[in-house]
Amino acid sequence: MKPYLLVDFEAETDTNGRMFPVEIGMCPPGKAPKSALIRPTAGWEIDRTKIFNHALWEQAREQGLDAASLARQVHALTEKYTLVSDAVFIDGPLLDRLMSISYHGYKSQAVEFFPLLQCLADERGITRDQVNKWIAEIDEKRGTAHRAGEDARVRAELIARVLN
Repeated sequence: MKPYLLVDFEAETDTNGRMFPVEIGMCPPGKAPKSALIRPTAGWEIDRTKIFNHALWEQAREQGLDAASLARQVHALTEKYTLVSDAVFIDGPLLDRLMSISYHGYKSQAVEFFPLLQCLADERGITRDQVNKWIAEIDEKRGTAHRAGEDARVRAELIARVLN
């Protein structure tokens, strides 16, 4: 089996419910996280009066990486890793939107984080109480919440503890 890569997105949602990725965070268990703002590309135009988080959208527009080159980097990682997301229902379509810039018709194959965590813990005889203790320890030293890299790191650290 391929090693795991925890993936998380921050997104902008307009009032019509359309979601656009503005930041991606990735972290393999036991490694440092990487994150990048995603510069909006053609077809991702949002009515500025309907954006919920103007600051993040503008930051991504000004400082974000080119979405097409970022999609190619992420695609290379999918060859090496099993992608894991804590919200496949949300992150899957965001990943698909990003990847479709360079890979027409791309459909993500991410694994849901919590069932994976439970399966790995059960296989190793790790109790729910122990997992909850680790979550509390990780949360005590948590960095900026709701940034994609930090969110991916927190989940990757928990998977690393279960695997070791």
